[in-house]
Amino acid sequence: MELIGFKKMNYIEIYLPARYKCKMLKIFDGLSDRDKLCKSKFWDEYPEFKEKQGYFLDGFEKLTKGYSIYKVDGRFYNEEKKQFDDERSCVVRMLFANEDKKNNTIKDSTKQQEVDLLSIVYNFVTYFIVAELAFKFPKEKEIWFTHGTETKLNKWINR
Repeated sequence: MELIGFKKMNYIEIYLPARYKCKMLKIFDGLSDRDKLCKSKFWDEYPEFKEKQGYFLDGFEKLTKGYSIYKVDGRFYNEEKKQFDDERSCVVRMLFANEDKKNNTIKDSTKQQEVDLLSIVYNFVTYFIVAELAFKFPKEKEIWFTHGTETKLNKWINR
Protein backbone atom coordinates (compact mmCIF):
# COMPACT_ATOMS: atom_id res chain seq x y z
CA MET A 1 0.00 0.00 0.00
CA GLU A 2 1.08 3.50 -0.68
CA LEU A 3 -0.10 6.81 0.76
CA ILE A 4 -0.53 9.54 -1.78
CA GLY A 5 -1.12 12.55 0.35
CA PHE A 6 -2.26 16.11 0.39
CA LYS A 7 -3.60 16.55 -3.09
CA LYS A 8 -5.30 19.94 -3.39
CA MET A 9 -8.96 19.71 -4.25
CA ASN A 10 -11.84 22.12 -4.52
CA TYR A 11 -15.44 21.24 -3.87
CA ILE A 12 -18.90 22.68 -4.12
CA GLU A 13 -21.98 21.54 -2.24
CA ILE A 14 -25.47 22.29 -3.49
CA TYR A 15 -28.51 21.95 -1.23
CA LEU A 16 -32.06 21.34 -2.44
CA PRO A 17 -35.10 19.66 -0.86
CA ALA A 18 -34.73 15.86 -0.82
CA ARG A 19 -37.83 15.42 -2.98
CA TYR A 20 -35.64 16.46 -5.95
CA LYS A 21 -33.07 13.68 -5.55
CA CYS A 22 -34.01 11.77 -8.74
CA LYS A 23 -34.05 14.94 -10.84
CA MET A 24 -30.74 16.04 -9.35
CA LEU A 25 -29.14 12.69 -10.22
CA LYS A 26 -30.30 13.09 -13.80
CA ILE A 27 -28.93 16.64 -14.01
CA PHE A 28 -25.54 15.78 -12.53
CA ASP A 29 -25.17 12.61 -14.59
CA GLY A 30 -25.86 14.75 -17.67
CA LEU A 31 -22.85 16.93 -16.94
CA SER A 32 -20.66 14.39 -18.73
CA ASP A 33 -22.46 15.03 -22.04
CA ARG A 34 -20.65 17.97 -23.64
CA ASP A 35 -23.12 18.21 -26.55
CA LYS A 36 -26.01 18.48 -24.11
CA LEU A 37 -24.14 21.13 -22.09
CA CYS A 38 -23.53 23.18 -25.23
CA LYS A 39 -27.29 23.19 -25.94
CA SER A 40 -28.25 24.42 -22.47
CA LYS A 41 -30.47 27.49 -22.33
CA PHE A 42 -27.92 28.93 -19.90
CA TRP A 43 -25.87 30.25 -22.81
CA ASP A 44 -28.90 32.17 -24.14
CA GLU A 45 -29.94 33.48 -20.71
CA TYR A 46 -26.39 34.69 -19.95
CA PRO A 47 -24.91 35.71 -23.32
CA GLU A 48 -21.90 37.35 -21.64
CA PHE A 49 -20.68 33.81 -20.90
CA LYS A 50 -21.28 32.41 -24.40
CA GLU A 51 -17.89 33.61 -25.64
CA LYS A 52 -16.23 31.82 -22.72
CA GLN A 53 -18.09 28.54 -23.24
CA GLY A 54 -14.85 26.80 -24.19
CA TYR A 55 -13.16 27.88 -20.94
CA PHE A 56 -15.95 26.46 -18.83
CA LEU A 57 -16.37 23.19 -20.64
CA ASP A 58 -12.67 22.46 -21.14
CA GLY A 59 -11.89 23.18 -17.51
CA PHE A 60 -14.85 21.27 -16.21
CA GLU A 61 -13.91 18.17 -18.20
CA LYS A 62 -10.31 18.32 -17.01
CA LEU A 63 -11.00 18.97 -13.33
CA THR A 64 -14.19 17.10 -12.45
CA LYS A 65 -13.45 14.01 -10.37
CA GLY A 66 -16.99 13.05 -9.44
CA TYR A 67 -19.78 13.77 -7.05
CA SER A 68 -21.59 12.28 -4.12
CA ILE A 69 -25.18 12.78 -3.15
CA TYR A 70 -26.69 12.31 0.28
CA LYS A 71 -29.65 13.35 2.39
CA VAL A 72 -29.34 15.39 5.53
CA ASP A 73 -31.89 16.57 8.08
CA GLY A 74 -31.56 20.22 8.91
CA ARG A 75 -33.29 23.29 10.22
CA PHE A 76 -33.51 26.72 8.67
CA TYR A 77 -34.91 29.95 10.01
CA ASN A 78 -38.17 30.82 8.26
CA GLU A 79 -38.40 34.62 8.16
CA GLU A 80 -42.13 34.63 7.42
CA LYS A 81 -43.04 32.35 10.35
CA LYS A 82 -40.26 33.70 12.64
CA GLN A 83 -39.29 30.18 13.63
CA PHE A 84 -37.03 27.29 12.65
CA ASP A 85 -38.48 24.77 10.19
CA ASP A 86 -37.30 21.23 9.59
CA GLU A 87 -36.32 20.15 6.11
CA ARG A 88 -34.67 17.06 4.69
CA SER A 89 -32.21 18.21 2.06
CA CYS A 90 -30.41 16.50 -0.73
CA VAL A 91 -26.77 17.58 -0.86
CA VAL A 92 -24.58 17.13 -3.91
CA ARG A 93 -20.85 17.47 -3.33
CA MET A 94 -18.75 17.80 -6.47
CA LEU A 95 -14.99 17.35 -6.31
CA PHE A 96 -12.49 19.07 -8.56
CA ALA A 97 -8.74 18.46 -8.71
CA ASN A 98 -5.88 19.21 -11.01
CA GLU A 99 -3.91 15.99 -11.48
CA ASP A 100 -1.12 17.85 -13.26
CA LYS A 101 0.87 19.59 -10.52
CA LYS A 102 2.99 21.48 -13.05
CA ASN A 103 0.11 22.85 -15.07
CA ASN A 104 -2.35 25.16 -13.31
CA THR A 105 -3.80 26.56 -16.52
CA ILE A 106 -5.73 25.14 -19.44
CA LYS A 107 -5.77 26.15 -23.08
CA ASP A 108 -9.20 27.41 -24.13
CA SER A 109 -10.21 25.53 -27.27
CA THR A 110 -12.02 28.55 -28.73
CA LYS A 111 -9.45 31.29 -28.06
CA GLN A 112 -6.21 29.29 -27.83
CA GLN A 113 -4.98 31.04 -24.71
CA GLU A 114 -4.16 29.91 -21.18
CA VAL A 115 -6.75 30.33 -18.40
CA ASP A 116 -6.50 29.70 -14.63
CA LEU A 117 -8.09 26.36 -13.71
CA LEU A 118 -9.45 27.42 -10.32
CA SER A 119 -11.36 30.34 -11.79
CA ILE A 120 -12.83 28.02 -14.42
CA VAL A 121 -14.19 25.68 -11.76
CA TYR A 122 -15.62 28.47 -9.63
CA ASN A 123 -17.23 30.25 -12.59
CA PHE A 124 -18.62 27.11 -14.16
CA VAL A 125 -20.17 25.87 -10.96
CA THR A 126 -21.48 29.23 -9.86
CA TYR A 127 -22.92 30.42 -13.11
CA PHE A 128 -23.77 27.24 -14.96
CA ILE A 129 -24.75 24.48 -12.56
CA VAL A 130 -26.66 26.67 -10.11
CA ALA A 131 -28.45 28.41 -13.01
CA GLU A 132 -29.33 25.02 -14.52
CA LEU A 133 -30.83 23.95 -11.21
CA ALA A 134 -32.79 27.20 -11.00
CA PHE A 135 -34.22 26.53 -14.49
CA LYS A 136 -35.23 22.99 -13.46
CA PHE A 137 -36.71 23.99 -10.08
CA PRO A 138 -38.37 27.38 -10.67
CA LYS A 139 -40.63 27.09 -7.61
CA GLU A 140 -37.66 27.08 -5.23
CA LYS A 141 -37.08 30.55 -3.79
CA GLU A 142 -33.48 29.78 -2.89
CA ILE A 143 -30.76 27.34 -3.88
CA TRP A 144 -27.99 27.13 -1.32
CA PHE A 145 -24.47 26.24 -2.26
CA THR A 146 -21.09 26.36 -0.61
CA HIS A 147 -17.62 25.88 -1.96
CA GLY A 148 -14.20 25.29 -0.57
CA THR A 149 -10.74 25.63 -1.98
CA GLU A 150 -7.47 24.13 -0.91
CA THR A 151 -9.19 21.09 0.58
CA LYS A 152 -6.66 18.36 1.21
CA LEU A 153 -7.21 14.81 0.01
CA ASN A 154 -5.23 11.76 1.10
CA LYS A 155 -5.54 8.46 -0.74
CA TRP A 156 -4.40 4.96 0.17
CA ILE A 157 -3.67 2.97 -2.94
CA ASN A 158 -3.31 -0.83 -2.90
CA ARG A 159 -0.59 -1.93 -5.26
